[in-house]
Amino acid sequence: MVGSFIRTGNYPLEANYIFETYDDLVNFYSDELQKATLHKGLLKVVENDGEGNQALYWITKKQTNDDLEFTKLIAG
Repeated sequence: MVGSFIRTGNYPLEANYIFETYDDLVNFYSDELQKATLHKGLLKVVENDGEGNQALYWITKKQTNDDLEFTKLIAG
């Protein structure tokens, strides 16, 4: 981000930071334009991980190739 700004609300700077479900997260990044913004170390929040918990997903490199994947880091 270049330049200064004034925060006007209680929300993340990144508009696509929180997703309702894991499927919503995966579907969002199935779009090639959005997929281009993924990088190792990026964190995303999922409100309901399927077990009623909020979860934090970490973007990691697959062990088998250079593709990126969502790895559940923590849930609670």
